[in-house]
Order: sequence, then C-alpha cells, then structure tokens
Amino acid sequence: MVRTLDVDPAALDAYERSYESSDRPKISVVVPVYDNPAGLERTVRSVTGTSFEDYELRTVVTPSSGETLQRAEALAAEFDRVAVDTETEYETPANARNVGIEASSGEIVHFLDDDMSVRDGHFWTIAWLFDSTPVEYLGGEVEVAKESGSDTVWEWYDAHVRFPNEFFMNWVDFCPTCCLAVDRSLVSDGVGFDPTLVSGEDIVFGHRLSEQGAEFGYCPALVAEHPARSTLGGVVRKGTKTGQGLYQLYHHSEADMFDRSPLLDLERYLPRADSHLPALCSEWDALDRSERAAMIGIHYVERLARQWGYARRVVTERVSS
Repeated sequence: MVRTLDVDPAALDAYERSYESSDRPKISVVVPVYDNPAGLERTVRSVTGTSFEDYELRTVVTPSSGETLQRAEALAAEFDRVAVDTETEYETPANARNVGIEASSGEIVHFLDDDMSVRDGHFWTIAWLFDSTPVEYLGGEVEVAKESGSDTVWEWYDAHVRFPNEFFMNWVDFCPTCCLAVDRSLVSDGVGFDPTLVSGEDIVFGHRLSEQGAEFGYCPALVAEHPARSTLGGVVRKGTKTGQGLYQLYHHSEADMFDRSPLLDLERYLPRADSHLPALCSEWDALDRSERAAMIGIHYVERLARQWGYARRVVTERVSS
C-alpha cells in the first residue's frame, strides 16, 4: 500500500525554524552520470543552490575519463559538499547508484538523475517527511519542462506522458530513480540495484522492497524537474533503451512480470489506443480528438522502438553466446 503524504506548510516551516543539524537526518544525494557534462552541471548547481545544508552530493561518473569526469572534478573543487566517484565494472546507472550508496554516509539516500533540477525546499520536505512519518521509500513528482523558446511536438508528448510516478507507485510498485529517496536501512548490507540491468533496475528494486514490506510513500508536493526530449530521436532512444531493459527483465530477473516474451505479443506491433495511455498521460481528459490521436501515434512510435530495442538485445545475446 502506498501512503499519500501531503505537506503542511506551517508544520514544514516550524520544522525548518527549529532545525538542529545534530538531531536531524543527513541526506546523501546520489547522481549517476554517463557522458553528460552539461546535464551534470545543471543538477549539481541546482542542488548546491538550495538552503538545506545537511547533505552530501556524490556524482558517480561512467566512463571514468573524459569531459564529464573533468567537469565533475571541477564542480567538486568548487563545492565542499560535492564528491566524485567512478564506476567501471558494469558501466550501468544501476551499479553507479550502488557505488554512490556504498560511498555515502547519510541516513537518507536520495537518487536524482543528471539533467534534473530541484527547487528550494526540496530537501527540507524530504527530511521532514522522514522525521515525521514512518515512510522508508519516498517517491516524488517529476515535472517535465520544455526548454526556453522551444515548442516541438516531441516535447509536448514527453511533457504529457513521462514519469507518471503516482501511477507507477500504486500499480507497479516502484518509483523511477530520478526522484526517489530511501531510508539507509533499506540499502544496508549490500542491498541495492541489479548492476547488470541497463534499464528497469528501479522496477526490480521497488518490487523487492515492496515484497519485504517497506513503507512506501508518495508526495505530490516533492517535485524535481526534468527537461523534455525535444526530438524524435530522443523519444526513439528512450524507447530503445526501455526495450533493452525489458529483455533483461524477462530473461534474467523479473520474468513473472510478463505472460510471454514481448516479441510474441502481436498487439505490441499494432497501432491502437493503449489502455494505459489515459493513466500515463497527464491532462488526457483535456485533450481534444486530434491531440489524443497525435498522442496515440507518437506513443505507437515509442512502442515500436521498445520492440526494436528488445529484438536488438536478443540478437546481441545470441551472437555473443
């Protein structure tokens, strides 16, 4: 069961005013990054610009050389609370998070993706909720924002369908790791993310913790911002990566999530009104007929990209074996 957690502004304000750092939880922010120096800088400057001070920010860089690492090291030199780790064994975001967990020391571990930004009050809200409620696994909302001056149909689509975190938590038992905070006790003793997964590791992580009886909470007022994908290529790349992750989930860890291989599900190849699309799409009821048709069409393109990613992984695995 997922507990919906509302924020009482007066109580949160009183918490901030009476805050004694020695009695309050430290937050370890873990940000995996792969070859994205500009996105990493966006996130680091956003986090370090907040008024909350009891935190550390660990950036975990893959690959362990190049411009992204140089940018991470420069940011660590500029900000005292920022540290740099590298991940070379698996070169996956999942294992980068494991490296960050192992290197961090906070009572709360908060995962953000590179390219994310947060508002002032974000970490105060997390600390207050963990202090005042029994929550152990806390999901927030992700707001997909268009770039300034840009307005493409792909951004419009991305802003409407991406990160329906409340739906994910209530129906799929997980929150994407782009805005997720967990109690340190849940990731102690080496418990973390499956390092072999290229996508979907947050699903497996959430399922395991749900089965263990962790206290799940969702807070709609806890908001992080993610830039929208502005091109067809961005939407296709997202779908392809998801398809690769689905292959791994089906074959290696979470086969019970599927009735059969997605490649054998003929409905995945057909243009249709996805039954989950109204739940995934914010403001679905406000869209007119042409907008819904556009949404269904682009979603179909992304579904085909997922099938392609899955099929490509099948071929790669068979060739390598």
